Amino acid sequence: MYHLTYTQVSDKGVGVGLMQTADWQNFQRRGMIIPPHNKDCALFEEKIDSKYYCFHRPSGVDLGGNYIWLASSHDLFHWGDHQCILQTRKGSWDSARVGAGASPIKTTKGWLEIYHGADEHHRYALGAVLLDLKDPSKIIARSVQPLLEPTEPYELQGFFGNVVFTNGHIINGDEIIMYYGASDQVICRATFSIKAILSSLIDSAKPIFMLQQFFKELNFFKSHPLSMRMLLITNLIYGMVNPIIELFIGAYIMRNSSDISLVVIFQLAVYTGIPLTFMINGFLLNRVPISRLYSLGMILSGVSMTAMMSLGELSTVGVFVAGLIMGLSYGFFWANRDFLALNTTKDGNRNYYYGIETFLYTITGIGIPLLAGGFIAATDKNNWFAGNVNVAYYIITGCVFLLSIFASILVHRGQFQNPLKAPFCF
Repeated sequence: MYHLTYTQVSDKGVGVGLMQTADWQNFQRRGMIIPPHNKDCALFEEKIDSKYYCFHRPSGVDLGGNYIWLASSHDLFHWGDHQCILQTRKGSWDSARVGAGASPIKTTKGWLEIYHGADEHHRYALGAVLLDLKDPSKIIARSVQPLLEPTEPYELQGFFGNVVFTNGHIINGDEIIMYYGASDQVICRATFSIKAILSSLIDSAKPIFMLQQFFKELNFFKSHPLSMRMLLITNLIYGMVNPIIELFIGAYIMRNSSDISLVVIFQLAVYTGIPLTFMINGFLLNRVPISRLYSLGMILSGVSMTAMMSLGELSTVGVFVAGLIMGLSYGFFWANRDFLALNTTKDGNRNYYYGIETFLYTITGIGIPLLAGGFIAATDKNNWFAGNVNVAYYIITGCVFLLSIFASILVHRGQFQNPLKAPFCF
């Protein structure tokens, strides 16, 4: 049995009718299946999950627009689960109205529908949309440019000029033999390659898909508690500081002194300051908000680098003081970071938090040293700043200070709680 949809027109309105035939000689009209005002109905060639599906195009005068809708039915006569799936696009070739063409074509990539669209000047063209095989309400890709548009004289002039409009096709392997009306006056034929259409759709969909994924991830990120989000963003910003601190202070000392022991003194001071700060931090947590201690750790990293850069001549005492300040920075940062991470996450989102943080730290751990090192090397090679490479270090230090201050301000937007008071020493 073959099922055909057509437009029923009367003084009472325009709706969708259904007729059936077994031999293409005798037809039985089954009446109106979608009431006015509706047209452009196209049945899917097979059931999906035991249900019939169709496209249709309701038309509203005041609200909505001329969009393509999807509906399902168990018997072809009673249709429900109506969903608007394809709307017009402002400034595009299909900016005024869209409507389905012939039945969707089943491909390995999805349901391929050739549809018509018109702009504000009533110029009709044909495009394609690719839908998910199991859930045709999901759009995979859509034509950016028309597949067929009026260019020939018989398409430009006629009863209603500037129109190409299809309602039927034959599939022959990879070939679509498409029959279409031109200017509402003549019937024409065109051929297309299914593979070529799919390739163009998928290529055009890649940037859109990436954008959709980005916003999907962004919305998922926004669904988490404010404190967790603020902590992640803070750590991302400060994550751009850490690689510079760890790599470039040592490089700065080696560039400005032939005494390698100064690097050892700096590292010794750092690792002296860390456990000392852990003790101080534990004492202060009973009196000072944890967000302030966390921000202090970030700001001290900029202070340490500034102290190092301000030394007219590198000395043991100066390098040791700068290293001690850096140790205080590390101590306040790391002592509070793990508690904040555990306290602002739960079992359901902790893996997400650490996964995002690790990913971002990995990216910055590779990218920031490359950028900073490239800037220093370019300064040396191109004789920037009158050949004074230290100026590049000063600029990097300034960036570190600004990022540290920004991260320190941002962390105060979170609603962080100090740990419960407990014995300080065990």
